[in-house]
Amino acid sequence: MKQIFQRYALALFWLAQEENQISEFMNECQQILKIFAKNQDFLQLIKNDALKKEEKKEILSSVFKNEIPSKILYFMNVIVDHHREKYIQEIIEEFIQICLKHLNIKKGTIYSTIPLSDVQIQKMEEKISTLLKSKVILQNQ
Repeated sequence: MKQIFQRYALALFWLAQEENQISEFMNECQQILKIFAKNQDFLQLIKNDALKKEEKKEILSSVFKNEIPSKILYFMNVIVDHHREKYIQEIIEEFIQICLKHLNIKKGTIYSTIPLSDVQIQKMEEKISTLLKSKVILQNQ
């Protein structure tokens, strides 16, 4: 299965690279994943075998048309056309991982008993970025 995710994710990455918009595409895809996470029913609807391809594409278009670049929407439609919509979330996650690697960005999680302020997180990111010689993005849990 991972090969399927990688194949589609790489295709989107090559498109983003060709458009010189890797960061922008990555950010948009992160927003798409947030929408999927907040709306599991929406994600299940897209994955539902009872719906026809055209219906799924119409749903995607109605939700994302003015929210994401048309090329990402077109890519999501290609996923539906090839009957890979069950893996749409995993494909997007794989695309983000490819982008992070290409941009030399490391992600991490800080576990603390009390929530850290944005300033504290930023200071930690800067120190770790210096140590690792790459950009670091941290989230607090």
